[in-house]
Amino acid sequence: AVAMTLVAASSSGDGYSERSFFGVSRVMDSPDGRYRLLIHGSTIHGGQKLRDAKGAKIARPQPIMYYHAEGPMVRGFELARSGKPGVKLNTGVIGLGAGALACFVKPGEHLTYFEIDPVVVSIAKDPKHFEFLSGCAPHTKTVLGDARLTLAKQPAATFDYFVVDAFSSDAVPVHLLTQEAMELYLSRITHDGLIAFHISNRHMELESVVAATVAKIPGVHMAAVLQKDAKRSIDKHPSHVIYLSRDRATIERAMALPGARAVNPRKTAAWSDNYADILSAIWRRYAE
Repeated sequence: AVAMTLVAASSSGDGYSERSFFGVSRVMDSPDGRYRLLIHGSTIHGGQKLRDAKGAKIARPQPIMYYHAEGPMVRGFELARSGKPGVKLNTGVIGLGAGALACFVKPGEHLTYFEIDPVVVSIAKDPKHFEFLSGCAPHTKTVLGDARLTLAKQPAATFDYFVVDAFSSDAVPVHLLTQEAMELYLSRITHDGLIAFHISNRHMELESVVAATVAKIPGVHMAAVLQKDAKRSIDKHPSHVIYLSRDRATIERAMALPGARAVNPRKTAAWSDNYADILSAIWRRYAE
């Protein structure tokens, strides 16, 4: 309801909008001025809380929606740190959005975003729109281009924590969900590194796709976290995340999180660069 209200408002010409090859990105403030959202098509790709309930400006950029402090993607930072006391994390993220995850990187740690849309990059880096990158992690690296191609140029075993956050829209990049893509992600994390797939999606059931595809790769352990809030609000959106790691102890720690459970692969065919069954994923979502 919040998304539809703001999308409708954005069509009237309020806020900031810019078109690229990948569509129109809009920056919109809520009517009460408390929130700023990044909207692409009919999907909100991130937001910042600007003011508290009394209208006072919030000093440090505060992420909202899927990126709040108790959400699975953010908890993944602590999961990755917990097995490496004293180690400064090197984190990679596919999908920049507004750059909200930058606010959960600690001093001395490294963060690299992989983003295909140059307009999204310019919006996220401009403090007039969002302050996550400029206010929380100004040394964040942004790599522009298709993530499959740009990630392949990174050294092996580079990242301690890797987030794949490209599936919440109504246009899912299928090539980021194939066995070849999974093998690439796994090759770019450390031996005990952690991958978080954010698979919240209105139109497709993606958990069984990830589970069946990863099952084709030996030595990988999985855990799913479906984080539900008692009261859905713009501050906190429920999210569905699957953790992957070659390190069993890392996944066992993930299984201790609220809402965590083992992944059920079902009888779903694995996806590859030569095969993807999108219609079945849509059917499973609506059947649910």
